[in-house]
Amino acid sequence: MGPPKWKKSDVIVLTGSTWRQETKNPKTILLVAFYSNKDRLMSQHQDGYKEVASKLKGYAKICVVNCDEQPDLCKQQSAKIGATTIKLYPYRAHDKPIAFRSSRPTTKGLYNFVAKNIPSFVKVLVTARDASSFAETNKNNVKIILVSTKDKVSVLYKSLSKDFRKQFNFAQITQHNTRALKALNKAGLEVKTDGKLPAVFVYIPSMQTTRRYPGRLTHDELHKYLNTLARKLARFKSEL
Repeated sequence: MGPPKWKKSDVIVLTGSTWRQETKNPKTILLVAFYSNKDRLMSQHQDGYKEVASKLKGYAKICVVNCDEQPDLCKQQSAKIGATTIKLYPYRAHDKPIAFRSSRPTTKGLYNFVAKNIPSFVKVLVTARDASSFAETNKNNVKIILVSTKDKVSVLYKSLSKDFRKQFNFAQITQHNTRALKALNKAGLEVKTDGKLPAVFVYIPSMQTTRRYPGRLTHDELHKYLNTLARKLARFKSEL
C-alpha cells in the first residue's frame, strides 16, 4: 500500500507556507492529520478521511500535513514524527488544539468529533417562556427560526449560527411544540408548521413581518441568502 493521495478530493494539503493562510481566521474550524508515509494508518483510512472532508465541506476544513515533507511544521505543532497525529483546531482557539484520541480514525468517529466541536449559537425553544424570551430579547435584531422535525441542532444550523451570530439571532423549535409556537405567534413572529418541514423563517422587525425562506436547505444556498440579507440590512442602517 502506497502513501495516501489527496488530489481530486476536498482534503486540503498544508505546508509550512500555507499553514498561516489557512489558520489565520479564528472562526475557521480545522481538522488536521499529521502523518508519515511510513505509518500506514492514513493510507488505510484515506477514503474515509476524504468522505469526512466532503460531508463537512463548508462547515470545517479537513486538512493533512505530510511530516516527511514538512518536519518543521509537524514539530511546531507537537506532532509525532513517524506516526499519525490528528488534532482539531477549534473556533476562536487555534492555540489550543484538541487531540483525536481514538487509535482508529473512522469516518463516523472523525465526523462526530468535528461536529460536536462546531459551536452553536442557536436558542432551542422548549417552553412558551423560551419562545417569549427569544422574541423579546434584542427586539431590533432580525431573527432566524428553524421549525424542525428533530430535537437536535444540526451541523448545518450550528454552522450558520456561528457565521452570522453578530447579524442575526437564531432559534430552533420542533413542529409539535404547540405551546412555544403559539407564544412566538403571539409575540408577532408568525411561524407556521404547514407545508414541507424542516423550514426556516426570517423575522424582520423593521418591517414587522415574517418570511418563509423559499430556497433549499443546503449550506451554500442558505449561507448565500443570509449573507445577502446581512448586506442589505447593513446598507439600510447606513442610510438611516
